[in-house]
Amino acid sequence: MASGKKVFVTFCGRCHVMQAAGTHGTIGPNLDQDKVTYSRVVTAIEEGVGGIQAEYLLQGVTFSQVYDVAKFVVAARQ
Repeated sequence: MASGKKVFVTFCGRCHVMQAAGTHGTIGPNLDQDKVTYSRVVTAIEEGVGGIQAEYLLQGVTFSQVYDVAKFVVAARQ
């Protein structure tokens, strides 16, 4: 979970609000309000949403790290 949080803060927090990560992004969905599943997080990162592909895949983040982020997001929401 710590690994997923670190990757989330580094790459996802610029766009997403998530209290558990201490992030305040303004472009992407507010993950404190939007209920998401593990598979939806992975799909959103890998395929993009609304025509925007998640930039972290383009910057060398591994699929293992993507899965860690999904675990963190889902666990932090419970």
